[in-house]
Amino acid sequence: VSTSRNKKEECKALIDYKYGASCAFYHKVQQKLGSQYKLRENGITTAWDIEDLVTLGRKIKTCPYYSTRALFEEAEIIFCPYNYLIDPLIREQMMIRLEDSILIFDEAHNMEDAAREAASLTVNSNQLKEVEEEIDKIMEFLSPEIQNSYRIVYTYVVNISQWMATQSEKLTIRKFEESCSVWNGNDFLPFLKGIGITIESHSMIMHHVRTIIDDTFEQESKEDKRLPPPKLPVGIVHIIDSLFIIMGYLFKQSQKYLNDYRIALKKAMSIQPQKK
Repeated sequence: VSTSRNKKEECKALIDYKYGASCAFYHKVQQKLGSQYKLRENGITTAWDIEDLVTLGRKIKTCPYYSTRALFEEAEIIFCPYNYLIDPLIREQMMIRLEDSILIFDEAHNMEDAAREAASLTVNSNQLKEVEEEIDKIMEFLSPEIQNSYRIVYTYVVNISQWMATQSEKLTIRKFEESCSVWNGNDFLPFLKGIGITIESHSMIMHHVRTIIDDTFEQESKEDKRLPPPKLPVGIVHIIDSLFIIMGYLFKQSQKYLNDYRIALKKAMSIQPQKK
């Protein structure tokens, strides 16, 4: 898995016993590296970093990633990059809760750039098309109670994709084989309203996004021996989640920061590598 291009998808498939194979490195975490006591048993008695855990994980055949998630629960001091705290997507994925914590930011002059990056998103038309195709593939396998959430999110993605295609023919040429247009938040709002994304409806949309996320990562019952229904790839779910979270920032605090945002659409030549 460590050498794979799609680590998240392959890791998820391996730790889910329903897919046949299983990951012995994952299942050994609690037994071998799930606590500070286990670390000391394996020779780590002083402050350590992730490389120390990777080296030890290879030695005792235990997953360093899931070990850190287990050790996180009892840690008193944690060192991490800014984006682990600032980026809501990473906080959610890592289940980071900041209540009753003391935060110390070193090199804080980089904070603005980190915050700007966490509140930004770059997505291209091919990625949106892939989202549409992946939802299409699994739609018939979905239970009726969650199918509606997929259908609603699918419709919004299609509308955004169509807007990009329409606007791409009206862009201003900036340089050779590249054209671009930029809108401020207030100028972009009529389009969002036109497809039903408003300050009132955004929380409902995020409810449907959350339904898709929960369905994707839901673990099947061990007693259920039936072949599990297909799920969206983790990368596709990340695009969906990012797209609507970032869009929601336009509506924060009654649209107080609406015009601090810019929506840029760029059309450029892309050279695809030849398949061997």
